[in-house]
Amino acid sequence: MFAKVVRNCRKSLGAIIAQRRISFCVIGSGPSGFYAAKYLKAQEKQFDTPVTIDIFERLPTPYGLVRSGVAPDHPEVKNVEHDFADVMLMDA
Repeated sequence: MFAKVVRNCRKSLGAIIAQRRISFCVIGSGPSGFYAAKYLKAQEKQFDTPVTIDIFERLPTPYGLVRSGVAPDHPEVKNVEHDFADVMLMDA
């Protein structure tokens, strides 16, 4: 499913590039939302176009099941929270 979304974004990205301004909205701040935002932000360097990404979450805390669904004895899985924090700081 995620690969299909990425392919669709890649196809429509070329048409949006002509506008010289790209804005995306990501619904959900779980792992898939953050990885999508990270991929879209990486396109900024490739096309030399500013990319803005808004992430919306209905819960009071980000990171989805990484924060609340991973057992405490699996710190290597929870370490992706650091990657997600870096993604949030990309636009800051």
